[in-house]
Amino acid sequence: APKSRNMPPKQAAKIPTLKPRNVLGGGKATLTQSDQEKACCFSVRWNSDASLLACSFGDGSIQIFGRDGGMFADFRTALTDSPMTCLRWGSTLETRKTLIASSVSGHVFHWDVYERKMSNSIFEQGNQIFGCDMSYDGEYFATVGMDRKVRVYDEALRELVLELEGEEKGSGHQNRVFCCKFPFKHRDLVLTGGWDNMVYVWDLRSKMVVRRLPGPHIAGDSIDVWDDTVLTGSGMLEPDEKNLALWDLGTAKCIQQVDWGYVPGYSREQTKVVSVGFSRQDRAGKYFLAGSADKNEARLFDIDGELVARYLLPRMDHHVYSIHCSIGASEAAIGCNDGSVHIVPYVDHLAAAAEPDE
Repeated sequence: APKSRNMPPKQAAKIPTLKPRNVLGGGKATLTQSDQEKACCFSVRWNSDASLLACSFGDGSIQIFGRDGGMFADFRTALTDSPMTCLRWGSTLETRKTLIASSVSGHVFHWDVYERKMSNSIFEQGNQIFGCDMSYDGEYFATVGMDRKVRVYDEALRELVLELEGEEKGSGHQNRVFCCKFPFKHRDLVLTGGWDNMVYVWDLRSKMVVRRLPGPHIAGDSIDVWDDTVLTGSGMLEPDEKNLALWDLGTAKCIQQVDWGYVPGYSREQTKVVSVGFSRQDRAGKYFLAGSADKNEARLFDIDGELVARYLLPRMDHHVYSIHCSIGASEAAIGCNDGSVHIVPYVDHLAAAAEPDE
């Protein structure tokens, strides 16, 4: 009989936990709400060869770790101590040493990681930036946030080239926007999602919405694209909806909805998925991960919607805010609202699911 897909590996590897520099101001055992906001890890991101992991926090700091868990760099700026909400690495030869960070203050920063210095900052007056992304060819980066606009910048010039918005419902966002994503195969498209329960696909050439994915309530970094398949995670549900969905980018049709799975004591409506990501280990997009901000867990699914591993981490007392899989390697980074960052060898769970019973 096949082994249960929800079982952990027979000999589960010890899960490393990085120890970020103390952002709590004295290492208090009991944190006030202000302390907790400063401690929160909002974003984790591996670089293109998985040699470095960047983590951003609620106190405005960015910390970068090597694969051995040692601190590689620790960034701060005098421009703001507001939360750094989203991180992205460049992926081309010219941009791979560049880290982009967005801030609630309305700033988007470029850091030269190996020189350990800020190379550029842009301020969006009157905006709080919740998400950012860089195109895979390194030509553009984009930001989204409170003012509902999608701003696209020339990466080489660091200048605004497009500002996308819609006045009428269906032509652009009507509420806060939390995530933007450039598909790898389609350099002229960008996907955006937020609190208005609609993921928009924008064409940068026509400056218009060309497709709509209705339903997902995006409340974090919870859109990903693999090939022509879009993955979305919802932070709020209608009665007939599920937390996760897979879509066809070309037709904007929902391929399937994926249930988070039953856990005693919780109803489906209580789950808040705020981070999702396809596995990069096999370079085939066969698996994806999702993190919950109220059930305090991260789960692994296959592309058919089957739950592979319920608990990538032991049940925690803190929310999962960010997940990212290393490219071509075997680990996922998981950032939590208490400031902890966990490195999970999720491939062990795949191997265990494939093993026959003895």
